[in-house]
Amino acid sequence: MRRIKHLIEFLLVVAVAFGAAYGFFCWYKSSVIPLRYQEFVSKYSEEYKVPESVIYAVIKCESNFRADAVSTAGAKGLMQIMPETFSWLSTSSGVDYDLELISDPQANIHMGVYYLSWLRSRFGSWELVWAAYNAGHNRVRQWTEDPTLYANGKLVRIPIDETAKYVERVSNFRALYMKFYSGLE
Repeated sequence: MRRIKHLIEFLLVVAVAFGAAYGFFCWYKSSVIPLRYQEFVSKYSEEYKVPESVIYAVIKCESNFRADAVSTAGAKGLMQIMPETFSWLSTSSGVDYDLELISDPQANIHMGVYYLSWLRSRFGSWELVWAAYNAGHNRVRQWTEDPTLYANGKLVRIPIDETAKYVERVSNFRALYMKFYSGLE
């Protein structure tokens, strides 16, 4: 009888430990790698053929999902788009958003995903896309013409430390999104 009591106590402790671990995992997943703004992310992912994991990783790195984020350089919104870039993207996409909507989650995600798609059509690899998103597409185009920076279809060195760290962060967050959310590519 005593053994059964100890076994039941042990099983209860194990169940509580698993419950706590699962609770921690759920908290970690929802706070560290959240899926917010799913409706907009899914819509524009499908429209522009940009994987949701890429969009979530960029938003995570750019604003940590804060729609009201403003950088010291003046970039705004979830995907941290500069006002001039937002206006250009808006006109280029044919949507023609008013600049006042730059921090609106739907408009910001729409233009950010459109820009990722535009960059992907020019550079091909996500590494180059993320570098261009951070450092500017003209600068990255110049890097691809420099054999000391670009060889065999890859950047061998990113000359701006901030951009190198950014590319690594986005890549790491994308991997986490793909690992924890099996439906994301």
